[in-house]
Amino acid sequence: MFDSTLVKRALREKILTSAPGYIQLANKAMIEGQQLLALQVLRAGCTVFPNNPGLKKRLDTVCNLNIALFNQLDPPPIRKIFGIGLSRTATSSLNQSLAMMGYNTVHWMNPIAENKIIDWTEFFSHDALSDTPVSFMFELLYYAFPDSHFIYTYRDIEKWNHSIATHFHWIKDFDAFKRLCLNGNGNGGVVDSPLWRIIHLALYANCSSWSEAYKQHETRVDCFFTAHPNARLLKIDITNPALSSNDKWHILADYLALPDDYIPLLPFPKKNNKAGLNQKQDPNFRMELPESWQAEIKLGQFGKLISV
Repeated sequence: MFDSTLVKRALREKILTSAPGYIQLANKAMIEGQQLLALQVLRAGCTVFPNNPGLKKRLDTVCNLNIALFNQLDPPPIRKIFGIGLSRTATSSLNQSLAMMGYNTVHWMNPIAENKIIDWTEFFSHDALSDTPVSFMFELLYYAFPDSHFIYTYRDIEKWNHSIATHFHWIKDFDAFKRLCLNGNGNGGVVDSPLWRIIHLALYANCSSWSEAYKQHETRVDCFFTAHPNARLLKIDITNPALSSNDKWHILADYLALPDDYIPLLPFPKKNNKAGLNQKQDPNFRMELPESWQAEIKLGQFGKLISV
């Protein structure tokens, strides 16, 4: 019996090590009459192996067979999503996960406009936004977009304290950071811009330490949303090792009221990790096509569908 639930769960924890594995699995799903699952498998494969012509050809074939099926995975219903966690609380991972679910996202800086920190232009033009340009003014964003979703990413404060200090390694110490925020550096770059300085003054530099800044922001979030009980708030520690990749996907999807089909068949993204590995390189996120699946897949049956 082809267990689609098991297949989805496994692919959301680890990627397959080869493009043929995704093609074989999609072919099996097609034979079992699970065309939507086949489409999801192939989309995942094209994400992991974007330059593989066999995967792209098979994806085009499946899409052409059933355009209505393809439209089932159109972008989700639009309601603004604001990631309001501090830097180094997995805000990049959150942003990428939302992009993988079909949202038009932007994080920290506009990728098209050179050296432009996101501001009101992007708040209106994008579906999901994250990082300090959002978190430093989340209250104002609530009043501007009251029906929005707000996601507060947090983590262990000691680990965060080390991570944020490492992030700003190019500044001597916290006092030097405060002086930079107040006075700029005179070079006319992003760090010298009024917006960069205001963001970092509001979130960090008016405190006596990184730890105090973290606690101040957490208190700010708690107090504001306690006073606004009808606001939509999700608090999540994406770095928590007790949460599996599946757990993270489903927490996010449940909060956004998205059905399971919107969750990609890929591991939850892990950006900016200490090892500097992406998930395609990281052995902890890779797997061969499991033997139990191989027993289900008879390669000789697939000749009329596509050659592996």
